[in-house]
Amino acid sequence: MLTIIDAAERAFMEKKLFCLFTVFALFFLAVVETQEISSTYVGKIEINGRKTNVETTLQINGSVITGSYRYGPEYQTRGVFTSSVLEQYRLRCVWQEGGMTGNFDVTFNTSFTSFRGTWNFSNGMYGGTWDGLRQKDKEADGYIVLGTYIGKIEINGRKTNVETTLQIRDGIVTGSYRYGPEYQTRGVFLNSSLQQCHLRSTWQETTYTGNFDVTFDPSFASFRGTWNFSNGMYGGTWDGLRQKDKEAGDIVLGTYVGKIEINGRKTNVETTLQIRDGVVTGSYRYGPEYQTRGVFLNSSLQQYRLRSTWQEDTYTGNFDVTFDPSFTSFKGTWNFSNGMAGGSWDGRK
Repeated sequence: MLTIIDAAERAFMEKKLFCLFTVFALFFLAVVETQEISSTYVGKIEINGRKTNVETTLQINGSVITGSYRYGPEYQTRGVFTSSVLEQYRLRCVWQEGGMTGNFDVTFNTSFTSFRGTWNFSNGMYGGTWDGLRQKDKEADGYIVLGTYIGKIEINGRKTNVETTLQIRDGIVTGSYRYGPEYQTRGVFLNSSLQQCHLRSTWQETTYTGNFDVTFDPSFASFRGTWNFSNGMYGGTWDGLRQKDKEAGDIVLGTYVGKIEINGRKTNVETTLQIRDGVVTGSYRYGPEYQTRGVFLNSSLQQYRLRSTWQEDTYTGNFDVTFDPSFTSFKGTWNFSNGMAGGSWDGRK
């Protein structure tokens, strides 16, 4: 009799444990799946009845969702998301752009690789449609991102850093570039033609235009070529190595999104770092719409500890952080050049 009771109790406990394990597993899978929302999505936003490119970046930290977006020529118009609520696959946020606000209401597919929805103004007036496809999943749906390439552009016989971003949508190549100190000089590509590995395009920079003529390697990991002016005058060489292929000798640590503490308060910060020929360079931006920007100078990386000088207008100071072994996140502090404490600074890819 005792044996039967023991067996019955054991069976009951095993069943109870199995149910608990199942609930935990389903919860864990739901959390992992939801974490996939932390990505950058590229798509279209409808404004005044016309659609333009939009890049939507979302991060989830625990149960809090934050994010930002940028759209228009060279993605110059920027905004942030606040007051976000995610209910299963539906995300509702308040967008804020300068002095304007409104609602962002979209629904994701079950794998959180894409979303579709609408936006409106705070007074209820309809704005338009808004969609996005996660960058790493854009090869599907006929949207191929060639990538962002870091390299050199020759101007007046001297070479300077250039960042070239290219993508293909529905067979059409579009893109932009930026170069010079802090990458402040920007331009776009128009009228592009890609034949096998040979890309020809028209570059446009304020009132100047000309030709961009480069050839990619078969894997589209790098390109080399030249540029000239619209009158045929030779400009110089132009090359690029795709960011994700730079780990060999040209390592892109990446773009990290986190928090910077200023006057005891934390605000969003985006920190971009890369290594080229053993030299660490980078930039950062923070605050509303990430409008405040700076650069890193005199950097030293020893194993996982990075020390650098930050420069922002006429202000300078020290940036001292430590990465995890996989370089996916960092934590540290910053201060002013006179030694006065600044605050904490962290970031995660």
